[in-house]
Amino acid sequence: MAGVMQTVLLTVAVEEEGSQFVSRCLELGTTSCGDTLEEAIANIEEAVELHLEALRETGELERLLREDRVRTVPVGTVTKTIRQPVPA
Repeated sequence: MAGVMQTVLLTVAVEEEGSQFVSRCLELGTTSCGDTLEEAIANIEEAVELHLEALRETGELERLLREDRVRTVPVGTVTKTIRQPVPA
């Protein structure tokens, strides 16, 4: 799909560790945390944006996408996010 703008699809896992929620992007290895689940999610979103920006600036984003470590879909594609806690 050369020339078609793509959206990167990433997976985030959040675990409660003590009084903190630790969030991690599985594909990028980026981590963050927060005092609440919502804060942990907001913080990982910001961390992932910064990580992707750094990859783009260094030319590594293209390599990452070529290696199929992340999934992409055309911009504007409707995706659904499901957040469901599961027992450990």
